[in-house]
Amino acid sequence: MSTSDSITLQSLTLTICRKLAIDFFEIKLIKTSVSFIKVGLLAILLVQAYFFLYKFEFDYLLRYGFSYAASLHTLLCMMTLSLMLKTVKLIDDELVHMEADLILSKNSEKKMKQAALQTLLYLTIHLFVLLFAIALFIIPQQGDENFFYVSHLFAKCFPNQKTIWEILCIPCFAACYLPATVPLYQLIYGFTKMRLATYALKDHIENINSGYEKRQHLNADPTYHKVVRERLVRILKFHSRLFLVGRTIEKRIQAVMFPFKLAGLLVMIGIVLYAFSLDDFWNNTQLKRLFSATFIVFLTLAGLASCGQSVEDLSAEVFDTLVTVPWYQWNESNKKMYLTFLTGTLKPFKLRYSQNISLNYNLALELIRSFFSAISVTLQLQQARGHKLSLY
Repeated sequence: MSTSDSITLQSLTLTICRKLAIDFFEIKLIKTSVSFIKVGLLAILLVQAYFFLYKFEFDYLLRYGFSYAASLHTLLCMMTLSLMLKTVKLIDDELVHMEADLILSKNSEKKMKQAALQTLLYLTIHLFVLLFAIALFIIPQQGDENFFYVSHLFAKCFPNQKTIWEILCIPCFAACYLPATVPLYQLIYGFTKMRLATYALKDHIENINSGYEKRQHLNADPTYHKVVRERLVRILKFHSRLFLVGRTIEKRIQAVMFPFKLAGLLVMIGIVLYAFSLDDFWNNTQLKRLFSATFIVFLTLAGLASCGQSVEDLSAEVFDTLVTVPWYQWNESNKKMYLTFLTGTLKPFKLRYSQNISLNYNLALELIRSFFSAISVTLQLQQARGHKLSLY
């Protein structure tokens, strides 16, 4: 694969991510539409919460808990669009200052090509599954009034206008879920750029002794020590910029993580409760929707975990590269600077969204394992209870 092919593939990946994460939502019409959707979604959630608190019924929670939690999660995604947009633009602005340093070796270009291919494949699968899930939610199903609170409210207020609801309202309601995955695309775009910068940083570290590999008695060569110092200073500045960008992203993610964790937990609980409420789980009309929504949740979680894991892995690779440089040939001043740099990269950078929990594959596996354990227990309880509780 030629260098130009690798750069083209990488540029294509970044262009697609940017279109999905930034450019599309900077169109004035889209901004206005998202604002109206936010207001409408918030109104529906408040009305639903009012009626639920006014007349508490357990079957109400079972029926609409999942759709309520999913709508809440969607609303949170819409409300964080501007914050995440600013975060991605911050990465862009910082990398503009590093543009002269973003020169990759052939090995790094190969790795970036592999990463770009994986990202393109993931985006294709995610978009396909998302559109398929939206199609399932748009197509009317028997028992929609027991799954969507809006359907129940419309049927109650306008019992003879069901056709109008099916034609106009359900597509609009389903379209609300489109922005729910945009923060994921924004993170993928940002971390793809940071991956590029980190590979360039590693190349600079590996080439710190470039031009002096075959020379002898470098310990007594003042020109060599001066060149090494200049390269070290440049690398340290490069690393400091990347580190500050990483910390800024981490702080902004932490600022919105608690409501997202709560909404995500409610979505999972809603799915489990809805499954528990059904007479015939495997033949229920809403089963395809539940499966598609669950798969989208897991696919999104995998994408977020991949972003966090890539940060950890690349920061560890920076340290591994640092320990291979010929520091023993440097003067004391350069050694002290090198030791400071080495100490700062000793612990891999982790994208933490709480004090003790990092966003990585381990977290994703634990969440998926917990969810399937809850579903397994729910189905066993459903069989044991002898269908005592039923919505239909």
